[in-house]
Amino acid sequence: MARLLSAEDVLGALFTQTQFRDGYDEREVDVLLDEVVAVLRQHAAGAPPGLTAEQVEAKRFTATRFRRGYDQGDVDAFLADVVHTLRHLESGGRPVAPASPASPASPAGAARGVGWSSQAAAEPTLGAKVLRALRGDRG
Repeated sequence: MARLLSAEDVLGALFTQTQFRDGYDEREVDVLLDEVVAVLRQHAAGAPPGLTAEQVEAKRFTATRFRRGYDQGDVDAFLADVVHTLRHLESGGRPVAPASPASPASPAGAARGVGWSSQAAAEPTLGAKVLRALRGDRG
């Protein structure tokens, strides 16, 4: 069952990491999620958004196998919720309020996962900084 998401739900998304099995390129997923956060905030502010449900559905990521990536099933399930949310907003629905801290927005079984790091997010955690350093990101 697809659920409606807020920008904060997207910021709090967790995905299981993969290595030595198929995954999606983390940076590509992170960039798309940054765009999703921006469009959800635009909808909440009443501004015209730039990203559509159709564009999210059409997005394809580079597959990873011998380097770290995000679990494809986790990402696909979460993006189904993103598409559902964008269609709701595009048809005139109201943006949803942020989820309560007691109900995190993460795919089932992602407790072992890591959050994606967004420039839109507040101060990154130590773990996010270490992960970024390990994969060679600047910033």
